[in-house]
Amino acid sequence: MLGTCSYGSHPGSETLALQDTHSLASLQQLLAALLPAGMPLMGIVIKHGSTAAEGQHGSPLSPLLAQPLRINGCTQLAMLKSLHLDGLVREPKDGQLLDEMLKVLMAQATQLQRLSLVSCMTDQLPQSIVSATALRQLSLRDCGLTGLSGGPYLERLEHLSIRGNSFVELPQALTQASR
Repeated sequence: MLGTCSYGSHPGSETLALQDTHSLASLQQLLAALLPAGMPLMGIVIKHGSTAAEGQHGSPLSPLLAQPLRINGCTQLAMLKSLHLDGLVREPKDGQLLDEMLKVLMAQATQLQRLSLVSCMTDQLPQSIVSATALRQLSLRDCGLTGLSGGPYLERLEHLSIRGNSFVELPQALTQASR
């Protein structure tokens, strides 16, 4: 079941918003069905919430995490500049699944400049983000991070938000960042 889906087509900000992706079988199939041929896709917002039936334990994993290869071959991601993921990971133990999904997605979204992870519980920064070289804005809000590793992602980064994490002190990687 896909809770809600909307597409904003203002020039330069063509964004698809998906909410409650509990049974989203394939992002590629969904994009092919929703977007007219040649329609650009500059941003995707995916919010994976919980339903009343699931109660306080949170929702099960988004199918995008459970089967990241269902994103593979998604040509509509080629021009993607902005990606916002909210609540896709509820337990730090599932952080590896987030990393695998991001690796597949970022390999296709080669122009991705803005990445936002909100309430995607992971105790460390996914390696797929650490090795990213084109990011200009990175938001890691309320992710339960306890540290940040250095890496290529810091080279072009102009804005970093790490609000709501579990840092005891400023991560060493940030003291070495050039901007």
